[in-house]
Amino acid sequence: MNSKRKYKRGICRTLIVVMMVGLMGGVYPMMRENQACAFTRTMNVNDWLEQCRMVAIKVSNEKAKYHGDPGSPTKKYDKNFNRKHLTKIHRRVQLNCADYASWCLQRYKVLPVGQKFWVQGQSIEGKDKKKVRKNKKFQQIKIAKKGVYASTLVKRKGTKSLKKGDLVSVVKKNGKGHHIQIYAGREEGTGKMLWYMVNNGSICDKNGYLKLSRMLRTVNGQYNGNPRIAMILRIKGLNYTEKFKVTTSHGEHGTIAGARWVKWGKDAEFAVTPEEGYEIAGATVNGKAIEFDPSADSVTVKNVRKISHVRVEFREAPPTEVPDETVKQIPEGGNLNPEEKE
Repeated sequence: MNSKRKYKRGICRTLIVVMMVGLMGGVYPMMRENQACAFTRTMNVNDWLEQCRMVAIKVSNEKAKYHGDPGSPTKKYDKNFNRKHLTKIHRRVQLNCADYASWCLQRYKVLPVGQKFWVQGQSIEGKDKKKVRKNKKFQQIKIAKKGVYASTLVKRKGTKSLKKGDLVSVVKKNGKGHHIQIYAGREEGTGKMLWYMVNNGSICDKNGYLKLSRMLRTVNGQYNGNPRIAMILRIKGLNYTEKFKVTTSHGEHGTIAGARWVKWGKDAEFAVTPEEGYEIAGATVNGKAIEFDPSADSVTVKNVRKISHVRVEFREAPPTEVPDETVKQIPEGGNLNPEEKE
């Protein structure tokens, strides 16, 4: 009897272990997914805008067209993001401002895949589980029913100011409107306000396809120049740092230029001075090796997006090879043959 009981207990323990492993197998992927989502949503605001730009590139490459129906079926396109997987009904990709904003938020993991929303003045609209009225991952900031010009909001300080990366609800002078777009800051060189969007204006080309350069634009107009903003949707957790410090260090037999501040996404070149007879042996950024030319007098840190540290090491340079030149022998008379004079 005792052996039977032990046998049964052993089976029960085995089943419990198997069940626990199965449960943990389901829990760990969820934990990893949540951690990844949380990490993604704490990225720099420029990373968020870069994702918005990539969505615009994808949409334009897919030859999408504009449509004004907020209830049009786009789930398959949301999920697959490739026209080859669509049914014949959906083969002709169409989208509006709400679709574009929703897909950007899906890529950024603020919204789950397939979920979308649209705005109506100072409210977020939705009708079923596939639509969203509220979301804890972004802040809903009501400005004014008839809107306030974007140029005014940019100059403000505090919560009700317009910040780079904000999604905004644009209205007409009478307060009516249901358009959403994304503020991407000031354009370098011109200083004009830059907006990422889809609308039914001059966004499309002569064939009706959405044109990338017009989705990411700075021209004047109801939506592009200085729109009236009734509401702001601000993603929580964004880092608004524009410049990051890149520090330096070096090994023996050489030096590297000192630390500097670098704008997000830009490259930084640092002068390197090896001692005589030495060259660059290795270069790392945050511990990871980067490409370098041993005989160069500088190293480049590419695409700076966070606080970074660059370090260089040096080694003894190989000896310089002397050209192998044949020395002509002069005869005892001191004169070369006539054929050899030239």
